[in-house]
Amino acid sequence: MKYTLRALCFALLCFASTGRSLADPYKIDASHSNVSFSIRHIYSKVNGRFTRFKGMIQFDPTAPEKITVDLSVEMASVTTDNERRDGDLRSANFFMADSFPTMSFKSTKAFRKENSLFIEGNLTIRGTTKTIVVPFEVLGVGGEPGKMVAGFSSSFKINRKDFGIIWNRLADQGGMLLGDDVDINIGIEAHYNLE
Repeated sequence: MKYTLRALCFALLCFASTGRSLADPYKIDASHSNVSFSIRHIYSKVNGRFTRFKGMIQFDPTAPEKITVDLSVEMASVTTDNERRDGDLRSANFFMADSFPTMSFKSTKAFRKENSLFIEGNLTIRGTTKTIVVPFEVLGVGGEPGKMVAGFSSSFKINRKDFGIIWNRLADQGGMLLGDDVDINIGIEAHYNLE
């Protein structure tokens, strides 16, 4: 019994000394990733994206439901390919980028439901934090031990008014100029490298 206990303690110490956990830290590669959105404008939809963001994903390919995500997005990096509109989005009408320079998402848990994977976490926009549940997909994992790459994607919808973004006005054609629902699409390439 004493031998078994000593062996178990030794094994745990050896595992701890490697600095490895079952879920490895994958760093988001922003140059091969995207954070984009779309919102209704009168009768059509306007698309936009953020060009500066960073984060880490703790991920174990053998247990994807144990994933954790920490993502931070610079609000001033928003672009819709229209400078006037982008300036308005950065202003107090929308993101208040000077006062709230980042939007963030930090997961609190992940789980399976039927054949799909979901992440629950805290989304913070313009100083307001809400708990949301979003679907996510593991697109693939490859490479060699100690030097891995993984791909993830998620598409979901939020109501901008939940985060204090309430600006709107009547359109000349009738109805409101902007919709309340915002479609968000995230595609991530992330790298784990021991070196």
